[in-house]
Amino acid sequence: MDPILWQTTRHELATARALRFEWQRDGRTHSGILVDDNGTPRAFENRCPHWDLPLDGNGARWWDERREQLVCTAHGARFALESGACLSGPCEGAELTALLVDIAGDVIRIRPAPLLQFGGLALLPPTDPSSDDP
Repeated sequence: MDPILWQTTRHELATARALRFEWQRDGRTHSGILVDDNGTPRAFENRCPHWDLPLDGNGARWWDERREQLVCTAHGARFALESGACLSGPCEGAELTALLVDIAGDVIRIRPAPLLQFGGLALLPPTDPSSDDP
């Protein structure tokens, strides 16, 4: 089974509507965003494809005014919640890196997205060998 990057509960996500989380890979700290898209949890790496900056730079929030799109605070790029596709801004046509969302009862687990998929096989990014994830 793929390593777990982070986990939370449906209740915690429903209360917050969006959560920022972090994990370790290759000796570096990475961050992600878990959003509640009208009852469907969706997760993305917290990294704009334009300049590889966090969407929530300088502590700002990543929602648009109506909480319908994610917004990069550095350049104003807007991303669709359901796909991570850039809808407008300097990265138009690119997309956020989606993470896998695994739901078991009330628990939401975030796993890395495959780098490549071919048939039923998937190549996953390396994980931190010191991690104790199951």
